[in-house]
Amino acid sequence: MSTRELARTLLDEMPDSDLIYLVAYMQSLKALKDAEIPNAKTQAAIDEVDSMIRTGEGEHFEGSTADFFAQLAAEG
Repeated sequence: MSTRELARTLLDEMPDSDLIYLVAYMQSLKALKDAEIPNAKTQAAIDEVDSMIRTGEGEHFEGSTADFFAQLAAEG
């Protein structure tokens, strides 16, 4: 029995009231597969940081997240 045939058999055995959960799960899987992860904007940001690390350019922050946000708030 193929995987597709097994899935159909299991589908046929499920009550209709449970199918909504399976449909939602399958839609999520399809959306993830179709999505460009990371998207172009995120990939550009990753590439920029990689370049900054490689070249030593940019500003490096060492400290806690709270300290970082305090610094950002102070800068306006």
